[in-house]
Amino acid sequence: PRLTDHTTAAHRHDGAGLLLLGDSAFCEKMGLNPAFRVVASALAGGPPNLAPLGVIWATEKLLAQTGRVISDVDLFEINESFAVKPLAFARHWRLPAEKINRFGGNLAYGHPFGASGAINTLHLMRALTLTGGRFGLVTAAAAGGLGVAVIIENLAS
Repeated sequence: PRLTDHTTAAHRHDGAGLLLLGDSAFCEKMGLNPAFRVVASALAGGPPNLAPLGVIWATEKLLAQTGRVISDVDLFEINESFAVKPLAFARHWRLPAEKINRFGGNLAYGHPFGASGAINTLHLMRALTLTGGRFGLVTAAAAGGLGVAVIIENLAS
């Protein structure tokens, strides 16, 4: 049987997302009060035939380089171009479903390739704001066995 079809892979959609990134000097100069900060990021890779696991590899690297553990993170946003990514992530880290993709994933709202990372990050920011969570982790796997992970901090928490 086919394991990847229209029920387990996100559909391509139009979409847009905007994140304004700047250092503290830029924020001060522009009179901006940032709501979030990027704590750290990591990129990792593995065998191309195991590409969906890139979210796990990148997260392991990110936690190791920051000295954090998975329980330090309040909420997670996992790019869900395929259903297996958040499922594998949750199983690997033994996370409850309510900590992952609070507004649904890409299977529910589509996968606009160029905007998915920004949209996933914005969803995580909104979820942290609504729950009062402090730290969130957004991650995505890419073709070729790559994965990226970013920890953000809610400065209002």
